[in-house]
Amino acid sequence: MPSLKNPFQGGNVPDYVILAEISRTWESREGEQSLDAVLETVLAEIWETDEAPLADAFVGPAHEMWSLRHALSEGVKHSGKLIAFDLSFRRGDIMAFCYRMKADMPNAFPEVTICDFGHIGDGGVHFNLVVPKDSASASDPDFERRLRDWVFAIAVKDFNGSFSAEHAIGRKNQAYYDLYTQQKIKDMAQGLKAITSPGELGAVRFG
Repeated sequence: MPSLKNPFQGGNVPDYVILAEISRTWESREGEQSLDAVLETVLAEIWETDEAPLADAFVGPAHEMWSLRHALSEGVKHSGKLIAFDLSFRRGDIMAFCYRMKADMPNAFPEVTICDFGHIGDGGVHFNLVVPKDSASASDPDFERRLRDWVFAIAVKDFNGSFSAEHAIGRKNQAYYDLYTQQKIKDMAQGLKAITSPGELGAVRFG
């Protein structure tokens, strides 16, 4: 995204970045610290702990920081053929999954680049994978199916995660819902659907 400004020192983009925004519901009061000062105080306290979790931090204009976040989806799409996943985990497992993928992906699917982002603090991740546009795999439905099978099997079986997060099931995930969801959960979902949405609801099968 050429219009974006790279805010990182030396232009080196870290593996993971936390975007945090703080705000008040009232106008600034006399003698009250500015929000920038509050954030800097909190960051200083974090760095003084024995296991400081941050390597670096900076305070930047909100519109520039959010421009980076909002441009992620478009940037990924321009990079090649996008194969998108919306996964969820217990929060303590999510980074272990991401590191596992970064270790195993080059051997299992060497053409694929990982472009994961979003919602990690909530236990979810937009696990986006990009295949070069000029690769034969980019237009091969069998390649995408094998890739999805592999990612979902590790997420569900090895990390007790879910093949679905905020974007629900949909056509892409129906087969994995059928495969990985317990029958009692399917029965409950079907019952809720019958009560709340008795009419047709897209192409999803809950039972």
